[in-house]
Amino acid sequence: MPFLLPNINQQIASQCAPGLGIETLSGNRCFQPLGGLTMWAFSAEIRYPLSSDFTEATFCDASDVQEGRAHYVLNTHLSCGIGLRYKTPVGPVRLDIAYRIPGLNPSPGDPDYPGDVAGLPIGVAFGIGEAY
Repeated sequence: MPFLLPNINQQIASQCAPGLGIETLSGNRCFQPLGGLTMWAFSAEIRYPLSSDFTEATFCDASDVQEGRAHYVLNTHLSCGIGLRYKTPVGPVRLDIAYRIPGLNPSPGDPDYPGDVAGLPIGVAFGIGEAY
């Protein structure tokens, strides 16, 4: 994390080797760790039982991270989607698919753009246990 290791970005830049698989999706710079000292997040979810073992979830999530301490900027990253939960003894197995809302997320070409899945501005998540 750059805020814990202040020289890490300079080290990564000096060892950057485009063409060896460590450049970004746009191919013009190498990956650098991201993070920050301030984060805000908002989540809303409605769950609907489909059967005794399966539950459907409809949700919207928004969040942002800023480098500075207690530095809040309303850079909304909003995604809404649906998910399926399967009940197991260790907690639900989850599969979620969310669509990044245009205008409330970084656009293609922006350094913060997370990329596409199958050419669509979506995110897919798989997990075990409750999301929150």
